[in-house]
Amino acid sequence: DKYGNVATSTHSLCNVYGSNCVAEGTGILLNNRMCYFDLDEASPNHLVPRKRTMQTITPSIGLKDGKPAFVVGTPGADNQEQAKLQVILNAVVYGLIDPQVAIEGTRFATQHPAGLMNKNQYPKTIGLEAGDVSDETILKLEEMGYNINWTTDRCIGFAWIFENGYKWG
Repeated sequence: DKYGNVATSTHSLCNVYGSNCVAEGTGILLNNRMCYFDLDEASPNHLVPRKRTMQTITPSIGLKDGKPAFVVGTPGADNQEQAKLQVILNAVVYGLIDPQVAIEGTRFATQHPAGLMNKNQYPKTIGLEAGDVSDETILKLEEMGYNINWTTDRCIGFAWIFENGYKWG
């Protein structure tokens, strides 16, 4: 805003229609994070009183010299942190300052580590977004025993806040 404040958020229902419940009088669908709980007593996400579910919702603000330099957020469950880090690296390390270009860089992600919601139903699987991944790289990953899951999921928000006050998102 005109005072230099910034905000970011991550919209997440956890399923297509969340919990299928709407907050009365608002039209707002409630999320379904309860599905991260597990009835298996050996699970770290075992459902017990006063326990909170595992969360991946982490909208982020990057600072430079104590002032906001960028904001980033994305839905995507366990892929959120991986996608955000790769977009930040594209921008900060590789100099892709156009937010759209930083977002469109090829990203990869492990597919849901063990112990989370889906009980690691994708062991040794790497999700790759369509992009500039060489056939040689794919072959090497497959030789190492990885399965490749191609995806076009590019849902992420990223914006720069430049020192002169210019904003680009």
